[in-house]
Amino acid sequence: ATLIAYTDDPNQGGPWEQVFGQPGVIFSDPTSNFTDITVPDFGLYSFAYPACDTISIINIGFECPLIFANVLTPNDDGNNELFIVKNLNPEIYTESIFTVYNRWGVIVYNTTDYGINGEWWNGKTTYSNTQVTDGVYYYVLEVFNNVTKQKEKHTGDLNIFMSNSSSSNENLKMMNLNKE
Repeated sequence: ATLIAYTDDPNQGGPWEQVFGQPGVIFSDPTSNFTDITVPDFGLYSFAYPACDTISIINIGFECPLIFANVLTPNDDGNNELFIVKNLNPEIYTESIFTVYNRWGVIVYNTTDYGINGEWWNGKTTYSNTQVTDGVYYYVLEVFNNVTKQKEKHTGDLNIFMSNSSSSNENLKMMNLNKE
């Protein structure tokens, strides 16, 4: 990323300092008000630049987009047992609410802090902790993005297959082929 500090300071102020985030940030020129940075990992970082008796703080989040599965097979075979949202980084996202609806619009699962607390949906209902049946479900994930300071809403369809039969496995293979 590139950091730019606008200042009326004739000496240009500086130098840039990292004030939050994983250590190991590399500045191309920390003494310039215009510098490129390289961060060691995804997450939230804050940088300070002093000039004219003022310190400016810049917050930047480095993240990959959230990736949602479209198939869940919670049948205890060790594959696709949980609805894991890839890249749901708790340094970036907070206050998550996850809701799953059946095809009639009835809520079958609802929770807060989804994924951020390290817990993922296993295909069981909230109200009776029983396994849902095969079918198509609709999910809504609402999260607060700490970097943009805005709520984000992600929605999609989720196909659930419970049986281990070869016909279900063939259907699953065909669905995955159609997605590519």
